[in-house]
Amino acid sequence: METLDADLVRQTVSGSHQAFDVLMVRYQKLIYQVAYSFYGNTEDAMDVCQDVFLQAHQKMAMLEQPSKVKAWLVRMTYNRCISLKRSAQELWSPLNDDEFVSQDNPQMEHQNKTLISRCLAVLNPKQKLAVVLKYLEGYSLKELSQTMDISEDQVKNMLYRSIRKMAASVRESEEAL
Repeated sequence: METLDADLVRQTVSGSHQAFDVLMVRYQKLIYQVAYSFYGNTEDAMDVCQDVFLQAHQKMAMLEQPSKVKAWLVRMTYNRCISLKRSAQELWSPLNDDEFVSQDNPQMEHQNKTLISRCLAVLNPKQKLAVVLKYLEGYSLKELSQTMDISEDQVKNMLYRSIRKMAASVRESEEAL
């Protein structure tokens, strides 16, 4: 039976390194994907993951709602990425070809990845986070609302605007061809 996040948080706060290891294994892929969507390269994404898990271990006792550790970790990742981007004065990088190309149909996957990169490039960081978590990670509106600390109606509105913005970008690039 899988241990609940809240129990793992309590065990971690009580000093259990094994409990924290379980949390890391459980969420490392998600944290990596969020960081990778910001940076577009493995090295920076791994650095952010390391920073986030180190910070999470140090601040776990301050987590007021242990059952929401997943949202807390994603929020920490988002904040860390934004902080590092600001200090580096960069915009989001395009996605790395090798990380997202499928073995089934590499050419089609490459075209899809390129289109996704172009679409994400027109969004602001919060819109990008919402789109990545909703459509690539499968978050529900409720989970997005909790993670982003906004109402579900605001999430819906943000996703709607993001999709319209991305669609307009696709139309513009098709017209340019």
